[in-house]
Amino acid sequence: MTLPKNKRGFRKITVDGQDFQWRFDKVIDIRPETKKDTKLLIDFGWYDVWLYVNDKENRPPDFQPETVTPAFVRQAILFALNHGWEIQIGAGLMNLKYREGVFEVEKL
Repeated sequence: MTLPKNKRGFRKITVDGQDFQWRFDKVIDIRPETKKDTKLLIDFGWYDVWLYVNDKENRPPDFQPETVTPAFVRQAILFALNHGWEIQIGAGLMNLKYREGVFEVEKL
């Protein structure tokens, strides 16, 4: 069974009665279901471990979480909403960084 083409790898999640779509593609990409121009990107330090399989000295620090779960995505959405991500007015792009168990808003 294949996914419908219009989903483009996105999964649905509901947080506080609001529907969002999310996917993992090197960073976590979250979008409100009603506002396609509003986006939340989360960099949690992911890298392709195969690039460093023979180069342990230059390997970046391990990333957490090792597996992106809906619970982690929900936590990120709640953090972003509490730190100024205005999804109703089409706020555009917000970037978060997640390191050592702490979210922080990245200034662009």
